Amino acid sequence: MKPNPRKTYVYSYSFDENYSETVKYTGTDLGIDNWTGRDTDGDTYDYAYSEDKDGFIVGWQDGFISSTVPYPLKLNTKWTDDFYEDEDPITYVVTSMNKTITTPAGTFKNAIEIKTNFDTSEYYVQGVGLVLMLDTSVKLVDKIQELKKIY
Repeated sequence: MKPNPRKTYVYSYSFDENYSETVKYTGTDLGIDNWTGRDTDGDTYDYAYSEDKDGFIVGWQDGFISSTVPYPLKLNTKWTDDFYEDEDPITYVVTSMNKTITTPAGTFKNAIEIKTNFDTSEYYVQGVGLVLMLDTSVKLVDKIQELKKIY
């Protein structure tokens, strides 16, 4: 589920239609893939991805984990992350293993849909990573993060 290090990803975000982030692979350190994102304001963000037989981990290069996905991944797999001390834990459940998702970057088949107890849905594609994150708490679903381009 982690991104392809030979590709560059451009994401758009719902909070500002003119804002985007371009994310590039910058190397591997101790088995962890490092990526740097540069947004339209020129700010940079350092991400880290790790994937092995036990699961997929997303976080920051400073070691802070923001999300995990345990393997083996199956329909109705459920887990909880409690990374934020001052907030309620996040519960995730795999609700589909074969969604078709269309973003400006293309149409992706066999996307894995993961829903949370905070009314979000995330869509991952093997060899691509995250392609879409939705806020489903509103009547007209809001695209929190969307893959705009891959090159």
